Amino acid sequence: MDGKRINFSLDAAQRADAREAIRILQAAGWSVENPLSVAAQIAVGRGAVHERTLLMVAADRFLKDCLRRKLRKRSVDFYESKLNPFLLDHSDAYLDDFDRPAVRAWLMGLGVSDATRAGYLRALGAFWGFCMAQDPPLCRANPTDGLKLAVVMVEREVALFSVGEVERILANAGDYTAAVVLMLFAGVRPGEIRMREKLPMVWGDIDFKARSIRIGGATAKTRVARVLEGLPPVLWEWLRALRVEDKAKPICKYQLKYLPRYLRGVWEANKWGELRWPQDACRHSFATYHIAAFKSVEKTSLILGHEGKARLLHQRYRGLATSDQARKFFEIKPILISNG
Repeated sequence: MDGKRINFSLDAAQRADAREAIRILQAAGWSVENPLSVAAQIAVGRGAVHERTLLMVAADRFLKDCLRRKLRKRSVDFYESKLNPFLLDHSDAYLDDFDRPAVRAWLMGLGVSDATRAGYLRALGAFWGFCMAQDPPLCRANPTDGLKLAVVMVEREVALFSVGEVERILANAGDYTAAVVLMLFAGVRPGEIRMREKLPMVWGDIDFKARSIRIGGATAKTRVARVLEGLPPVLWEWLRALRVEDKAKPICKYQLKYLPRYLRGVWEANKWGELRWPQDACRHSFATYHIAAFKSVEKTSLILGHEGKARLLHQRYRGLATSDQARKFFEIKPILISNG
């Protein structure tokens, strides 16, 4: 059997059962040339024998299943990057070679931060969970079950743009302006507008009459289409000013991963110093200012596509901006703003 081997180890009770089974078979006229193989087959039926699966084989199945289920590329890359070091260190090992202390020892031996180590544990847990969920299971037990690491998880600080930074970004975003408007005033993710592996959002996805925006399932992070409604008036002022009549035309003709590089070039050319561009700052800015302006975490979470997570948004974003700051944010008009 490719990549597998059989363990014929039987305890005393199982050996007795096997001998009795062989005696019955022989009494029935069966010719048993290899009693041990018969005993093993009987034991398989009783669950005494387990087909051992190579770690490499199981990991390949797991990653192929991730692709089959159409997980986000970011998720697949995460699992692959975290599993690869473990596979390299245990290239000839079988799933059942590991118990909880062995996995903990490997994790604690990594020269990484506590947060990164927790990521490795999360990936290994998903991997062994997949192996246990197969029919039949690929291993006897999940060695990551109940595994706790002495790590300190530091909550990432929410980074947002000030009103002044938003004004300067919008005034200098060039061909990226419509995309920036959607990220800042509707909380749309960059990957829902323009990413290489996804279909781009087009102007036809924006319904000016109904004042709604459709996020397609192919581009949504959750792979579930959603419609954004109840969006702030300033968004529609900007979109009307930028509107393109060709509904098939993409909102942004470039991949949004190039946006920070483009803006850094503008900042450097104008000698404005270093551009501050924290991760997810546009979306965080929208959430923070929207909660401060409209006083409804539920409404904000609905727009963000975080139904059922209103409490999380309340804890993360509420109180980070004042009502006056939020008012100024949602009053940034689509006019030529001075670059000074």
